[in-house]
Amino acid sequence: MSDFFKKYAAIRGEQHVQKLPLEGTIAAQIKTRRKQLNMFQQELADCIGVPKPTIGRIEGRAYKS
Repeated sequence: MSDFFKKYAAIRGEQHVQKLPLEGTIAAQIKTRRKQLNMFQQELADCIGVPKPTIGRIEGRAYKS
């Protein structure tokens, strides 16, 4: 674990830091699938009943492997 994540874990907690890679992977899958379907973030937001900024925040966590 890098120094940054060690310091961050001290603030937010070890459990929070450990789940970040999984959240990033899921976010990347959502973004990839949305683009495969040629959907805009607003269209996805409308389909699932959430505000567009929510989609932006989720996709902003996308982890590229």
